[in-house]
Amino acid sequence: MVLQDQGIVKDRCAMRVKDKELLNIIGGSDVAGTLLNYLSTAIKTVFDVGQQLGGAIRRIATGKICPL
Repeated sequence: MVLQDQGIVKDRCAMRVKDKELLNIIGGSDVAGTLLNYLSTAIKTVFDVGQQLGGAIRRIATGKICPL
């Protein structure tokens, strides 16, 4: 069932909006939780890589390397 109301076509699940009405839509300007999660994961990964690299350098410098 499709209704027409003032030039806006409404369907059961979707609504078409005119270009002038699109300019009035406000949203998406806040920092998303996904972005914060990504940044915290990236910082944690850099920290973990630094720990592993520092441990490897320390073991090589002291000669305490496990034989393969």
